[in-house]
Amino acid sequence: MNTRTPSPLSPLLKPILIGLSVGAVAATGFLLLSALLVYKLALPLGTVTPMAVTAMGLGSFFGGIAAGLSTRERGLLVGAACGALLFLILLIAGLARTGDAALGYAALKGAVMTACSAAGGVLGVNRR
Repeated sequence: MNTRTPSPLSPLLKPILIGLSVGAVAATGFLLLSALLVYKLALPLGTVTPMAVTAMGLGSFFGGIAAGLSTRERGLLVGAACGALLFLILLIAGLARTGDAALGYAALKGAVMTACSAAGGVLGVNRR
């Protein structure tokens, strides 16, 4: 007989993974759009970093909306978790690629991604 009690995180895992997937796809799309704008408009290299942070924030926001819509409760929690996980994946990928992390830039990106995703989670839960 199976008498395992489900973890309190089990109902939140699926919405977080859905939000993580949507956020990754949306962020990739926004990053591609940003790269296209930099190339076509011949923007200076100083605009790349703000555009990348904005693109990742927008992707996290849409991931938070997806997570909030799929859970219909605890939007701030699932949104923030989705954004934090997306940031951790990005940070690990960046460390694997370069072996170095600009801590100030990484902290800013993490804060923006978590806050945008949490706001998206709240919006997704409150959306009718």
